[in-house]
Amino acid sequence: MPTQNRHRPKRPSVEGEEEKTWCTFYKRSPQDPALAAEVLKLLDSDPEMKRSRMALYLCCKESVRKDKAKQARNQRIGAFVRRLAAWLFVFPLEVLRRTGRESRDIIIDMLPEAEPPLRRPAAGYGALAAVPVAAANDAPAPSGGLLVPSAPAVFRHRQDKAPRQTPNAVQKEPSSGSDANGSNP
Repeated sequence: MPTQNRHRPKRPSVEGEEEKTWCTFYKRSPQDPALAAEVLKLLDSDPEMKRSRMALYLCCKESVRKDKAKQARNQRIGAFVRRLAAWLFVFPLEVLRRTGRESRDIIIDMLPEAEPPLRRPAAGYGALAAVPVAAANDAPAPSGGLLVPSAPAVFRHRQDKAPRQTPNAVQKEPSSGSDANGSNP
């Protein structure tokens, strides 16, 4: 076997690999602002390296500047979208909520008062079964059913329906000049 025909690959030197790596930084730094910031920090720390790689330094500076401008633009757009969403959704809902609170009381005052419906009397109970429990006992019934109320409650319920007369309004009959005994005063 001839050993002379075999070509041994040359080992690249460390400096050659360093140069390749720095060349990849030239390609990657414009697209990657984080990498550009790291390279800037490294080049700022070593003035000799900064002078020898001035193009990379300027490329990284430009990448960092573009990234800051992009972030500022995104913040402005985000603030605009938030304001627009507030005007389109939040403020109209706030206005509806406020007017709803104010008009709710007005609408409730305009509604007629609800009276409990009278139920038909059940057979055998007469008029007492037709009075709802809430009206009969002046308290809400727990089950909503009918109970036999006491007699004063029934009369109170009937009095509420009848036209009211004041006790001071006593009507006098026209007198013919004589009293009940037939004598004149």
